[in-house]
Amino acid sequence: MTYEPGHTNYLRALQNVRAEMTLTANETNPILPASYQGYIGEKQGKLAYGEREDGMIVRVSGERARHVAALIKEKNIAGKTTRIDFQVTGKTQDATENYLSKVQSRVLSTVGSAAGRRAKNTSTYKNRGRDCGMVIGSRSSENYHRIYDKSLEQRNRIEPNLVRFENEVKGKRARVAWNMYQAAAQPYYLSCSIVKAEFELLGVNMDWLASGERNEFPSSYEASDLQKKMNWFESHVKKSVAECVEFYGREAVLQSLGLDVK
Repeated sequence: MTYEPGHTNYLRALQNVRAEMTLTANETNPILPASYQGYIGEKQGKLAYGEREDGMIVRVSGERARHVAALIKEKNIAGKTTRIDFQVTGKTQDATENYLSKVQSRVLSTVGSAAGRRAKNTSTYKNRGRDCGMVIGSRSSENYHRIYDKSLEQRNRIEPNLVRFENEVKGKRARVAWNMYQAAAQPYYLSCSIVKAEFELLGVNMDWLASGERNEFPSSYEASDLQKKMNWFESHVKKSVAECVEFYGREAVLQSLGLDVK
């Protein structure tokens, strides 16, 4: 939700967001400084607010969104909903790379002009410089999609073979979605329904999502010792190795590590 600067609702919303943060603050979920899109503010868990010269933004996600939405409604704080993200995660039966390749082929054939539909922008989804999946639409459009390898995005710190489907809506679509979300008896089922409908229009089979049951895949996953070492290598060593390769050459770096240059 966004507010104009200096507006009465702006000040009331700011007061309530800070109060909500303070009530739930603890050592494991501290209030931290946040900055995004020119806003400077604070974040805690799945709640964040920010300020800049042209106004204020409140960002809420997860189950907490309904509580904050009810609070804002109860206090009669008027605002403008500008963006809502609906997302769901599924576990693939085969390797994620193969699954995403099939999904990408299907989407491209569906949205291509040759298929009789208006062509849409499609591109590779990157996270920290790595190819993780595909993007459909543009960040400025009212309907924006992402399909990507969640495990790869999280640098294999969570259970493997997880695919994330996201549908980001803005403008009038966001305001309609916000009203639906506030009225929904089962918000997660609503999210599943919207994601399912959107991606089936793109030719992606989403029958596995019909139940709308929440699955917390990452909670029981423990990376192997070798995977933990690889994660540490990528986080702490990869950049230095790349710089040395660029300066000294690949063979010299391999030799310094006692590895075969062939």
